[in-house]
Amino acid sequence: MKIRIVIGIIFLIFSFVFATNVISPIGKTKTVNLDVDGKKYTYWICEPGESLYYDIIGSGSVKIYLRTESGATANVKISLDGRKIKTVNVDKQISKKAQTKTMKNITKAKKITVKIPRKKHRLTISTDKKILLRTVKSKNIKYYSYVPQKHSGGMVLVSRETEYGYYKSIESHPVQCEIIGDGTITVYSRFLYSNGMMGNQHYSVSVSIDAGRPTIYEFETRQSSTAFFRTDNDIIPSKAGKIKIVIPEGNHKVTISPTNSNQIAVRILIPSSMLKRK
Repeated sequence: MKIRIVIGIIFLIFSFVFATNVISPIGKTKTVNLDVDGKKYTYWICEPGESLYYDIIGSGSVKIYLRTESGATANVKISLDGRKIKTVNVDKQISKKAQTKTMKNITKAKKITVKIPRKKHRLTISTDKKILLRTVKSKNIKYYSYVPQKHSGGMVLVSRETEYGYYKSIESHPVQCEIIGDGTITVYSRFLYSNGMMGNQHYSVSVSIDAGRPTIYEFETRQSSTAFFRTDNDIIPSKAGKIKIVIPEGNHKVTISPTNSNQIAVRILIPSSMLKRK
């Protein structure tokens, strides 16, 4: 029991990913529905001489999608806390996929990214021509590399001068870990090429939670040209396959293994929100 607790809280490295959500300007604003290749999106209307205001809590970034009517170049000013940070011209080509009743010949979206520091900030967008805009906030989420309680051996993978911890999994001795949900974890798998193996390879990864029915993930892969195992020179890793696994609330045992005699290496990333001790 002591060994499991110690291993369960060892985390090697972390990385960032982004969770996104659409944000609305404050106050009364006008919206339109935009049809883009059969999908519906809400855009906000900003008229000449008007400004749209957003109160945003950092850290992270905001992506702004700007559209106008073809032939009308819009000069858009973007400010943060009253200080102008960007001035952009929106004069893209006509979009063949986007349609709305508000404008004819609507342009393709011009995408602008604004970094938002920590704490609360006010984002202001103004224009000299009528535009449609959509604002999406990305929040930094910290992910940690997780060491499973059971595996067939640790491996150090080097890719572009960065080291990553991987764990070998075979059918008779799979990777197993105890994880407290709820949340979504990310699993990277790599097929292990032995001496003499060449070309594309097909492999399957079985993922089961507790005693539930396993889910099988299929991958077609080839040898990685940028990665190698520092501790296992006779094994060549494939390119990585990515799996997202939803973990329900509570304590669960997750088993990750190949479906046949092939060997794979596995790396598990867990979001910071799931770092809980027993």
